[in-house]
Amino acid sequence: MRTSNQARRPFMGKISIITLLITLAFATAAFSQTGMDTARVPVKLNVAATVEIQPPTAAEGLGVTKAVAANKLQDTLLIFLAKTLAVSYNQQAARLNIPAVAKSSAGTVTLNLSVLSYSEAEISLYTVGGKRVLYGNVSASSAANTVSRPNLPPGTYLISVKGTDDNAFTARHTHSGGKLIVNAVFGKVDVIPFGCSLARKIGNGEHSPATCSGCSSLKKEAIASALNNNWTISAKAAGYTFDPLTFTPIAGMNPLKTVTLSPVQADTSGFVPEALGIGVGATASEQRFVWHSDDAAANNKSFVRIFKGSDIVSTDSGDAGNATKGKRFHKVTSSNLSPNTEYKYSVSNNKTDWSRKYGFKTPGAGAFKFAVAGDMHQGYIPDNGNGGRQRAITGWDTTMNRIAGHNVNFILDVGDHVDTAKNDDFYKPFFAPAPMKNIPMAVAMGNHDIDDIFIHHFNLPNTAKSDKVMISYNPMTWYGSYWFLYNNVLFVSVNTGAYLLAVYQNDTDAKKMTEAQNHIKYFDGIIEKAKTAHAGKYDWLVVYHHKSTESIGPHATEEEIEIYKKAGFEPLMDKHGVDLVIAGHDHLYVRTKPMKAGKVATGGGTVYLTLPTASYTKFYPETSSLIGDHIAKYKKNNWNGWPGYGVVNVNGKKIDAIIYNYNTTGGADVGLDTLSLSK
Repeated sequence: MRTSNQARRPFMGKISIITLLITLAFATAAFSQTGMDTARVPVKLNVAATVEIQPPTAAEGLGVTKAVAANKLQDTLLIFLAKTLAVSYNQQAARLNIPAVAKSSAGTVTLNLSVLSYSEAEISLYTVGGKRVLYGNVSASSAANTVSRPNLPPGTYLISVKGTDDNAFTARHTHSGGKLIVNAVFGKVDVIPFGCSLARKIGNGEHSPATCSGCSSLKKEAIASALNNNWTISAKAAGYTFDPLTFTPIAGMNPLKTVTLSPVQADTSGFVPEALGIGVGATASEQRFVWHSDDAAANNKSFVRIFKGSDIVSTDSGDAGNATKGKRFHKVTSSNLSPNTEYKYSVSNNKTDWSRKYGFKTPGAGAFKFAVAGDMHQGYIPDNGNGGRQRAITGWDTTMNRIAGHNVNFILDVGDHVDTAKNDDFYKPFFAPAPMKNIPMAVAMGNHDIDDIFIHHFNLPNTAKSDKVMISYNPMTWYGSYWFLYNNVLFVSVNTGAYLLAVYQNDTDAKKMTEAQNHIKYFDGIIEKAKTAHAGKYDWLVVYHHKSTESIGPHATEEEIEIYKKAGFEPLMDKHGVDLVIAGHDHLYVRTKPMKAGKVATGGGTVYLTLPTASYTKFYPETSSLIGDHIAKYKKNNWNGWPGYGVVNVNGKKIDAIIYNYNTTGGADVGLDTLSLSK
């Protein structure tokens, strides 16, 4: 036995220290619980996707699932390897390469090591910063095996053990200060070989003479090689497909894995619909479809076929009507869809000619995930030295594909899809990204969308008029206000985009306020209808709209927003107990603290989010005078800024969100802010 306070030789080769330090930040808790060998698998993807790496069986290691950005040079995934077999050590389930860690006191750590894997072992202690402060060898042939370090400062350390067959074990230890003693205790093990149901004694690396079908003659090395083969790498992104690949991981850093996803090939026997979009239904079991065609006499009907595998499960009919000159819109709703099911769909203008097939998936019960985005401004004309219209098109396409990589169930969008409401051509690039045909949208109407063209391009649920008041001047107010229930969340859209003060610019202040109050009464009625329809069925209430009342951008001080804020928009949120309000309009990111009665709430309250632009256009500066104590986080966007979006995870009575922005030159998503709410 040898003990030492100094490093005598490298630990696990040249790259292992780097790997160790990288993985520590991500999985120190897992180290202390499992003690498996760790491996880093670098991957490179051509599109943003969710990557999953899994072992052949649960007995062979622990896999991982992670969202990975497109074309990032190296994004590594951490996995845990069980290099040999399931064992019984001192009548407790373990593995040959997993020592049991027992801390008898703050200054003593006892490692129970199996003779097979750690008959000779190196024990090291590292600081979190990577400095080795203790090193020593232990051996099963020694009478005493202790490694110690006097006067060790208090702190968190990493204990590392390297065994005789290159098994490696790491565990985190918090030391209270003073002398640290690491004791190694060696023992024999019973092993359950891979594929064998009987436990057999192992001596000198071989089975005992007792027979075990299929593995009686295997040696230790052969048993080890039977495991950790055929791990699979799979990748998922909406609109893309990938055939899983297999590989044999090694402890430490693995070779780069290139993952190339291919666009889902549509059935080329059908036609390609114009401006095809898929929308949320009244509930998660409903899906809504909309598309355009030319106004030929033969294109006067609307049908959707729903496929499960190769079987047609339904053929649904809907409405068709005149859109802009020479165009016809088509809207169909499909109901009674099964949860957690992948479907294909095809559309027809006449029930004879059918489009190519596209796909969508319904959510399962319980947890789900949605994206938030807004202010795409397709058709944006001013250049300002940054590409103008093409910049908006490319930015929106990039954002949609990044959102698709998060495998969200739907996208909640806060409006301003186009820059000029009366130009139908500007909707073409909005619907152009491939994921638009696969990911449902829940849209709000922005002030740049106010025209019948918006109504022709979206198929919204629950657009019934409020019982309290009708807005006479703009019928689109009732169309842009609606609700839907998605698992345990009630979503309500209120159309603040349609309140245009310009219409009343010559009116008295009193009349302007009256019209604003009429809008608030209308919104009140919509929210009441939604809550009544789904009483007792939801845990969260989320309102989304376009014109933020809690922004710090230049629009926040405009008269029309100040008026409908004074008319009672935020007191309305208080009245109905709204948990989260999501808006846009100012193209910069703002999150408030929970608020009630216009102030920061001490308990409960409503959080207001203002989203950045999703298409890299019109970046507005913040107004410093508006940045009060109620603002929890903000990020200004200017002409050198980045576009952004968010991903919201709902799991029962907990909501967790990450707001991202990204460098349009191809950089990875950057977490701009996080939000956690619980009940």
